[in-house]
Order: sequence, then C-alpha cells, then structure tokens
Amino acid sequence: MTPQTSNMNDEAQIRRLILQENYAIAAQDVDPNLVRVPGSFRTETRDLAVHVSGDLALARWLFRISGAELGHPAMHTWMRNTVAYERKHGKWQVAPGHWSVPFSRETGKAGACESLTPFRPPAP
Repeated sequence: MTPQTSNMNDEAQIRRLILQENYAIAAQDVDPNLVRVPGSFRTETRDLAVHVSGDLALARWLFRISGAELGHPAMHTWMRNTVAYERKHGKWQVAPGHWSVPFSRETGKAGACESLTPFRPPAP
C-alpha cells in the first residue's frame, strides 16, 4: 500500500467516525448534558476537510441541526468544528475537539450569525 493510499483509507475511516457521531447525535444516543437539541431533528455537515499525517489527523467542518422545530435557535446556526484524532492500537480515536458557535459583533449574541453559510466554490 502506498502512503497516498494509506492516507486515503485513514481519511475514509475518520469520515465514517464523524458520520457515526452525527447519527448518534440525531438518535440522541449521547450524554444529554453534552447536547441540548429539539426532540426531532437531523444533522447537516458541510465543508468537511480531513488531514492525516501518520497517527495524527485533524478534521474541520461546519455543522448544524435541522428539523421540524423551525423556531429553535439551533435550526438557524452553523457551528464550526475542529477535532483532532489519534490512532492508538490501530484504531482512530478522538483526541481534543472543539465546537464554536459564531456570534454577532453588533449584538454580542451567540448563534446570531444566520448569515454563516457553507463555502460554495464558483461554478467553472
């Protein structure tokens, strides 16, 4: 296996971990003290980038919750996520991770940046 193929496999494994985490959040199969969201929702992930170097990897993406409760503030806010992964005994595990919620400089309120949208490259 070439180093490039190995990195592609590692990247695919990390993308699967992120997807599994999103499924767990949507199924509310997480510690309720960590995630407070409306009863019925889906997760949406955009602009996922994974960088692998040996046994360390870094992933960053935009994330939001969408669902039936349109008035819930979580439905309107994109969050930025950065998560470090470490391979231990052949298995990728989350090392430190960070979620941030954008805030409005004008109002000082968190989650008030509904204008934050995923990057869309210009059409060719």
